[in-house]
Amino acid sequence: MRVYKSVVTIAVFLLPLTGLAREGMWLPLLAENKTFTDMQAAGLKLSPEDIYSINEACLKDAIVLFGRGCTGGIISESGLLITNHHCGAGQIAGLSTVGSNYLLKGYWAKNSNEELQAKGLTVKILNKIEDITGAMLKDIPLALSYQERMVQIGNKILETETSIEDTSHFKASIESFYAGNEYYLFLYTEYTDIRLVGTPPESIASFGGDTDNWVWPRHSADFALFRIYTGPDGKPAQYAPENIPLKSTKNLTVSAKGVKEGSFTMLMGFPGRTFSYLYSGELEDIFNQLYPTRIKIRDGRLEIINRARLEDEKAYLLYAPEQSSISNSWKKWKGVLYGFNRFDVLEKRREYEKWLLAHAGPYKNQLSEIYETFESTYGALKPYSQAINYFNETVFNIKFFRLYTELVPILKNVQEEFADFDMLEERFSTLGDKYFANLQFETEKELSFFLLQKFGEIDESYRPALLKNYSTSEKAGNIFPSVYELSALTNPGKFNKAVKAALNGKTKAFTNDALFKLCNELAQIYTEELEYYYQYYLDEYQGTYSEYIPLISLIDTTRRLYPDANLTMRLAYGAVGGYSPHDAVRYRYQTYSDGLVQKSALGLEEYTLPDNYLNVLKAAESTPYADSTGRLPLCFIASNHTSGGNSGSPVLNSEGKMIGLNFDRTWESTMSDFYFDESICRNIAVDCRYILFIIDKYAGAGYLLDEMDIEW
Repeated sequence: MRVYKSVVTIAVFLLPLTGLAREGMWLPLLAENKTFTDMQAAGLKLSPEDIYSINEACLKDAIVLFGRGCTGGIISESGLLITNHHCGAGQIAGLSTVGSNYLLKGYWAKNSNEELQAKGLTVKILNKIEDITGAMLKDIPLALSYQERMVQIGNKILETETSIEDTSHFKASIESFYAGNEYYLFLYTEYTDIRLVGTPPESIASFGGDTDNWVWPRHSADFALFRIYTGPDGKPAQYAPENIPLKSTKNLTVSAKGVKEGSFTMLMGFPGRTFSYLYSGELEDIFNQLYPTRIKIRDGRLEIINRARLEDEKAYLLYAPEQSSISNSWKKWKGVLYGFNRFDVLEKRREYEKWLLAHAGPYKNQLSEIYETFESTYGALKPYSQAINYFNETVFNIKFFRLYTELVPILKNVQEEFADFDMLEERFSTLGDKYFANLQFETEKELSFFLLQKFGEIDESYRPALLKNYSTSEKAGNIFPSVYELSALTNPGKFNKAVKAALNGKTKAFTNDALFKLCNELAQIYTEELEYYYQYYLDEYQGTYSEYIPLISLIDTTRRLYPDANLTMRLAYGAVGGYSPHDAVRYRYQTYSDGLVQKSALGLEEYTLPDNYLNVLKAAESTPYADSTGRLPLCFIASNHTSGGNSGSPVLNSEGKMIGLNFDRTWESTMSDFYFDESICRNIAVDCRYILFIIDKYAGAGYLLDEMDIEW
């Protein structure tokens, strides 16, 4: 096992380097930083303290981590929060019924009493960021391997986070940057009483559906409004009728002045994951194996789910979040592969690695050794990575396998000498309700069969013997349906009988079940033959980056290295502007309501609008939301570097005022998780004028505008 030395001493060279403007997702600690100087040169009119301060109210206090992986912005002193409709779609669907379908029809509270509790939703507001690299790496022996270092640092992180979280509403998160060379503490206040205030119907919010997803031009009003509530004392609290709206320390001014070509833009939020410095061998595997496999499997899942949603309104609601999640990544991965091809990303990465080697000077031997280590460690990791990819896309998306994973620990509790059977009965009941209350039996049977067939394409060394009966046999189409229908993992009647037996100490109704046995074998293969070895070789491979990333900064002094995104607050900046993705094609930066009208005239399902909506739009030219030409602006694009997690990020102008709400990237831009090209990469935002127009003229909720600070 190779031993990696600590490289903290050279990590300090990462920040002061000169280089590429506008690329990157930067931590908002900008005082005396070259990034901030570049932003000012590009048009920013704010001070560093206006953006980030721990002593005064600033922009960071108005940017929230919404749920588990989106961003939102606070737009009133009373905790009114805006994010993307697709970020809140799960909550909106959960609040809906067949008779009150808020996804289809939208919802607008007429007053605070009608705001709906979004159960399980949390919002976090960042209090501070603190560099604790010294504390995390102190007393870590230099001779330790990467894996051993990570274990010791992980223990320190857990101990530190636990000591800080001394109340229920303070959440601490210590995150690693630059491949483990730097560590920062992020301290949040977490709010758990969040309520839906208003949302346009899905046909307006997601206008264009899958057809327009990840593309430009767009005409979607992808936004929804929620509100943060606190206890009467102003502190975070669980839902209670007596709770009050949050008294915001900072809220964004919403600008209705619009945008122009070349206007400065800034975007703050919580981007999820980027991979800006990957070794070319891993990029090649993503391009040739991992993403094509995922796309192929999701093609089939989407076909089954979309058909079910068209045939049944209950299925339409039930599968809405799943369909959106599957489709979003599916189309994104297609865009990434397109970008890899169109812009020769893999070849450029290889050429850059050659360039680094040619200019390495005194670091040439060290860099050569790193490349050799990359080659050998990723070669060992690759087969496990591909197998894990199959598990993630198939087995882990089968609902009866998910039920199995939650059932196993309960069955173990049954066997305990002093088992609490009243408690176990409640756990069984809760689990059964969770999986069977809204089960679309025929759809899930078809999905399960399809996913098992696709899993059968995995390397045969990871195929369970039982799987041959259900996926690879010529008679599988006859065998699997009957097995599925009679299983205690899919049939609620069988499940309840098996539970009754289990509560009498007899678990064979579960453990002898055919699908339970299959799940058991799949789980054993994953844990005993894949998981350990995958993590082992992944650690070996990733450990090399702890040397590689700082070495890039020492060799390539033409660029500053920004830390890859990891769902921590980041700032990106750019400019409003069109782009040319193909020969003879030039896209403008703004879309208008007449484009939406033209699409709706095509008669396609995804371009269907609510009754009378076109009449509402016709009146837009006489409202303050129209531009100087009398047209209503809908969306615009800019060159901000974004990623997943930036959904719902407010797009700000040079004065820090909100001009739009980020909701997507262009299809050609999806490669920016791996490779950013400012000439082609564009983020897509809903124009604030369209948002205000819908709230006021379509929803008739003008009272919400009264609580906002709006710049006209």
